[in-house]
Amino acid sequence: MFIDGLHTYQQSLKDVLHSLDHLHDHGVVVMHDCNPIHPATGYPAGSFVNAVAMNLPGWTGAWCGDVWQTICYLRSQRKDLHVFVLDCDYGLGVVTRGIPANQLDLTPDEIDRMSYDDLANNRQQFLNLKDESYLFDFLDSN
Repeated sequence: MFIDGLHTYQQSLKDVLHSLDHLHDHGVVVMHDCNPIHPATGYPAGSFVNAVAMNLPGWTGAWCGDVWQTICYLRSQRKDLHVFVLDCDYGLGVVTRGIPANQLDLTPDEIDRMSYDDLANNRQQFLNLKDESYLFDFLDSN
């Protein structure tokens, strides 16, 4: 399944949780826009139109929103999922059933309060960020 929706934390979390309700045991959920590269790209707006209207410094027209927080949620709240982000195309989040390689110790309230600065300071740890070539190793091992 591929998720590339509203680009908000709350909606992307709903989308992935709903997808997991219907995912085959060996299925994969891929989420787009999980690794914003700039504060303007990662601005938490309700829509693309709202993000454009903010006239943010560094705005290029690329917008990921705060989808990255969904990765943090899954990595901290779901002990039944293997989650990582490939460092390509603004971050491709990969979610499969399985035992996580490592988990985050964050509460939902802590995740709600996170900002882009938190991501910038903890990107590797929060996203379990992998080089895009890791996908082939991952697929070979599953």
